[in-house]
This record gives sequence, C-alpha cells and structure tokens, in this order.
Amino acid sequence: FGGFWYNPAHATTIAFAVHRTSPWQSAMPLDPVEFHEVGVNQGNAFNHAANVVIIPKSGYYYIELSIGSMPHTTLDVEILLNGNPETPENLGERIAHVSVESTNHTGVATSGRGLITHLWQNDILRLRANGLSGIFSDLNKQTTWM
Repeated sequence: FGGFWYNPAHATTIAFAVHRTSPWQSAMPLDPVEFHEVGVNQGNAFNHAANVVIIPKSGYYYIELSIGSMPHTTLDVEILLNGNPETPENLGERIAHVSVESTNHTGVATSGRGLITHLWQNDILRLRANGLSGIFSDLNKQTTWM
C-alpha cells in the first residue's frame, strides 16, 4: 500500500501500459517477456519491437506489474534494469520480483508488484520470466506492465 503526490509545474509526460493477450509456459526463460498490445506509450518509452522500456528522462518512476498465473504452475518473473538477456553473467539488476506457487484455481489469479525507483536517462527495463514459469493472460489483459 502506498501513494504519492505528483504535481510538477513543468514536465514531460512519460507513461506506458502494455498487455499480453495470450498465455505462455515453458521450461526455458522468456527474456524479454513479449507484450502484444500497447495501451499507452506517452513519451515513447516502450519499445514494442524489443519489448523493453528505454527511460527517456532521468527521475523517479512508478513501475507496476500485474501478472496472471496458471493453475498448478510456478510464476517467477523479474523486472530487470539494464544488462543483456543474451549474457547469463550480466542479466541486469533485479529491481522487482514476483514469485508465486499457484494452486488449483478455476478463475483468474493475479499477483503484482509496484515500486517507485530512480532511473537514469537511457536505462533499459525489461521483464524476464524464468524457466518453468507459466504466465496467464487472454483478451481480458490479466498480465499488464505499466
């Protein structure tokens, strides 16, 4: 639970909200996690071709992840800062982590994480789903990153 007052006198608007519209499950990692639909991309921070956020301006950012889980499946997703998905010894700094052992549920179960963090211009954020994870989403957008 948290909140903050945000009322800059002069500022560039930077906001993104992206959604998955299909599930994913694999023994291999998914890095970066793909997002199929861009709802908001004010300031062009989200690079849809690469599925990463490139920070256009240094400052404090509120980042939120809401992620659907599949029944009887581990959900293990990280928000990573910088690094390289092709280089295991330099995957990046983990700034947030969602890890859940899903039970047998018949409806939609979601987990989430939100944080406020300082980011520098040209920092790169991405989501990594670790192997043996299952992400649930469909056209109702249970998995959203903003």
